[in-house]
Amino acid sequence: MTDEEILDIANPMMDSLMDASTNIDFEKHIQDFSERMKRIVTQEYFQRVCENYQGEKGFFIKRELVAVFKRPDAAAIVVH
Repeated sequence: MTDEEILDIANPMMDSLMDASTNIDFEKHIQDFSERMKRIVTQEYFQRVCENYQGEKGFFIKRELVAVFKRPDAAAIVVH
């Protein structure tokens, strides 16, 4: 896949994550998570992280693409 094809899939997911974090909406936040990730990120942990982050840094407003790292069966996206 090209970087653009990967970002076409990932950007809506990242938008959803940012919106869910802003609204502290756990169900929306984990909607695209694997079962493994759902076991790791608990509702209590998510709530605490969101409240701490918002208290210290405010809300997510924008993001900038830093890089797309491709593997044979996966991709990692780094944003700032």
